[in-house]
Amino acid sequence: MKSTFPNKTLSRAHVASRLEVLYQNRNRVAHHEPVHGRRLRDGLDAIDFVVNEFGETNAAGKRYLASLVESDLQRLKADARILQAAMAGFRKPTCR
Repeated sequence: MKSTFPNKTLSRAHVASRLEVLYQNRNRVAHHEPVHGRRLRDGLDAIDFVVNEFGETNAAGKRYLASLVESDLQRLKADARILQAAMAGFRKPTCR
C-alpha cells in the first residue's frame, strides 16, 4: 500500500474508506441508480483523494494521475455543480 499511496501519514483505514465510497458509487452507476446530493459530494471527495494521493509525483511535484485526468475531473466537477443546482430547484421551500 505504501508504494501505491506513498504519503506515510495515511492510514490503511482512511484509504479503504475512500476506496469504498468509489466502489459504492461505481455500483450505483452500473445499476443506473442516482448519484446526487451527499453521495455525489462524497464521491467527488474520494476521487480528489485518489487523484492527489495515488502514485509518485512528477518533476513539478504533481501526481502523474492528476496530470492525466485533470481536464476530465474539471468537466466532472462542472457537471456536478450543474446537477446540484438543478436538484436544488426541485426542493420544497422551507416554511418559517
